[in-house]
Amino acid sequence: MAYLLDAAIKVEYEYFLNEWSSIGLAGFFNFGNPNEIMFRTQLLATYRLYFGRQPLTGFFIEGNFGITSGKSNEERIMRIGFRPTFDNPYTAFGLGIGLGWKFYIPKSGVTLDLLSGFGRMFGENSFDFYPRLGLCVGKRF
Repeated sequence: MAYLLDAAIKVEYEYFLNEWSSIGLAGFFNFGNPNEIMFRTQLLATYRLYFGRQPLTGFFIEGNFGITSGKSNEERIMRIGFRPTFDNPYTAFGLGIGLGWKFYIPKSGVTLDLLSGFGRMFGENSFDFYPRLGLCVGKRF
């Protein structure tokens, strides 16, 4: 995925509803060359349900709803052969799911999330899905 190698930033905020569930908001922006990336911006709203032994830790499932924009690809002939370029702008809505594990270090307040999932996008010129992969480091306040 291009955004793993480009200059990109993702910020997430998670609000705990009770000891076993949370809602969140995530924003993603890719600073890379707009003609070489497929996901430019993404805004996700999330809901997580935790199943760990301790409150708000351990295994969780996540549902998300998002808005993604970028450019979809079209094969073009270049000097060195075929190379995908991304030049069809799109904005699409998506619904997704994910599974993960949250580690929490109480003395420092540091959290570590491992997350894997995907979402289905609905929009003209958009891709069929978006990935939801991450290794996120955070801080509880």
